[in-house]
Order: sequence, then structure tokens, then C-alpha cells
Amino acid sequence: MKRLILSALAALPLAAGLLVADLPKAEAACVVNVERWDRLNARSGPGTRYGIRFSIRPAHCGVDIIGPCEGRWCRIDYRGRKGWVNTRFLGSEDEAGDGSLGRPYSDRPAPA
Repeated sequence: MKRLILSALAALPLAAGLLVADLPKAEAACVVNVERWDRLNARSGPGTRYGIRFSIRPAHCGVDIIGPCEGRWCRIDYRGRKGWVNTRFLGSEDEAGDGSLGRPYSDRPAPA
């Protein structure tokens, strides 16, 4: 009996790994529609009334969208820091270009 319980406990990390592997990955984005001299402010909540937590340079990629968006605001993770940004300033790597152009994240079709 003890051996059966130990075998079951040993299998838990493997089973947990399989469950995590089935979860959808965070969708990566880049900063768009921000002038070269400016920065995108990531805020503590979904709106301009929330304080600025950190800023991201124009055209920087690797911005992970980590949860459902609220209106035009998405929760992000950028290099281990979490905040909220307006979807107007998120685009694909192809759209980042010089950081001043791009199609807003919210205007793109939803993934299938």
C-alpha cells in the first residue's frame, strides 16, 4: 500500500507537467503607435487613472499578454514586470517597424 501511494505521488509532477503543457501560451506582442522619443506606460490597473508601474520603449517586443483584456486594456508581462496597457499600443513584431506604425491589437481578428 505504501509503495502504491509513493508511486502515485512520484507521478504527480509528470501529470502536472502534462496539464501545464496543454494550457495556451501567453500571446507575445510589440509596442506600436508610440513615437521614438516617447515610452509606453504600463499601469497598475486597466485605465489611465491607475499609476504608472514601468515604461517600455517603442518597437520593443516580448510583451506577453497574460490574461483576458478588459475593454481596450490588457494585462501584460514584460521582462518579469506586470502591468496594464491600452490595446492601441500593442501589435505584432511585423507591425512594430519603427514603433510609430502598426495595427492596434484590438482591431485584429480573434485567434481561431
